[in-house]
Amino acid sequence: MSDTVLPELTREDREELVALGHAYAFAADARDFKAFATLFTPDGVLISSRNHYTGREAIAEGVSGLARYDRTFHFVGQSRHWIEGGVVRGETYCIAHHFTETADEGTRDRVMYIHYRDEYARHEGAWRFAHRTLGVVWAGQEDKPAGPS
Repeated sequence: MSDTVLPELTREDREELVALGHAYAFAADARDFKAFATLFTPDGVLISSRNHYTGREAIAEGVSGLARYDRTFHFVGQSRHWIEGGVVRGETYCIAHHFTETADEGTRDRVMYIHYRDEYARHEGAWRFAHRTLGVVWAGQEDKPAGPS
């Protein structure tokens, strides 16, 4: 992708990029790891502080680790997108809850405040993550009394 091909992002481009971030959160929370991986280009990269996955199969397998939680809830916040050096880039904030039910303590909630840094590419007519880096701004754990699930 170069500046001559894509000199600026259209409103539709920006809306699609925001929707891509939402689809990422929905797929993670639905435990649909195959759908999650299709949000990346075939050679897409997902990086966190502990892991580096390249390609859809590795990404699907890597994020399947979320299944160890009883449920998750990813709340996507503000995002912005721009073109730099011919590459479409973006950043998005997210608060992610990772719930584990315990018999004696109620619910354990691992909370993460996340800052994603992204590079995007169009693949088969749709925007996809080419490279996504997950940075944890803060993480902690809260124990909550048993409640509705």
